[in-house]
Amino acid sequence: MACIILSNLLPLVCLFYFSIYSTAAKPDGCGIRANTQTRIVGGEVSYPGKWPWMAALYRSNTNQYCAGALISDRHVLTAAHCVSGVHPSKLHIRLGEFDIPGRLPTSSTQPNKSSSGTLLDENSNGNNLYSVEKIIVHQQYEPRSHLHDIAIVRLGQAVLFSPVIQRICLPPPSLPSLEDRTAIVAGWGTTAFLGTSSPSLREVEVPIWNNQACLQAIGKNVFNTTLCAGGRIKSADACQGDSGGPLMMPMVDDRWAAIGVVSWGIRCGEPTKPGLYTRTSHYTDWILSTVQRTA
Repeated sequence: MACIILSNLLPLVCLFYFSIYSTAAKPDGCGIRANTQTRIVGGEVSYPGKWPWMAALYRSNTNQYCAGALISDRHVLTAAHCVSGVHPSKLHIRLGEFDIPGRLPTSSTQPNKSSSGTLLDENSNGNNLYSVEKIIVHQQYEPRSHLHDIAIVRLGQAVLFSPVIQRICLPPPSLPSLEDRTAIVAGWGTTAFLGTSSPSLREVEVPIWNNQACLQAIGKNVFNTTLCAGGRIKSADACQGDSGGPLMMPMVDDRWAAIGVVSWGIRCGEPTKPGLYTRTSHYTDWILSTVQRTA
């Protein structure tokens, strides 16, 4: 059992990390970035290797349409609305990428083989495209209200970890209030409502809202399983194509945890309308048991 302290949060929290790590996992654990260069965020292009757990989701013959986060050597955490009703054979996932191709090649694409020459550098393992073996959508997912908008994707092959492919940590089942703290969301989604997608991974820092204030701003469908975050003064938000990606927060030892999953919002980047995320800590036990059951 590993014990961690979240930055500026008083309680000591412990996670049974080993239950989601196979023997293929690196001994240094989750949430560690090989590239620790720092940069001020705020809707800017990121840089290669900064968020090595980011996953790009593709359906057959479509552009990248959702994101996710690698949480073990076989599992990606994402939003239910991204994968609900999708057959595993129609879904592919790219890992270890910074600049991504808009559409998967249509000719002789082999899962788990690099097909576009878009690998970051010599650290990438050449197996950046993965097939999907199983999709597990939360059993209580409600599409109309976005309640329980969370899912786990099991890859068809174990991941070979590298400096540009790592897994992110999970938060403990109970967290102190995160209100007014800041987190980071990253993705390849559109840079404005109904705008064009970004071929390069982008990131933005967002403040976390009180749920009551969020409910007043949004008007409905804000639950205790919801986490709200977004710019109150300037535009800062996830947008189309970012769905399923992680809302991330650092820990004192510079390990990162996925505290939320991009779920939905009203337009994008409006200061009075935060983005809505599935609160990962509410589902930590479900995630761990699901990953263990499908290991």
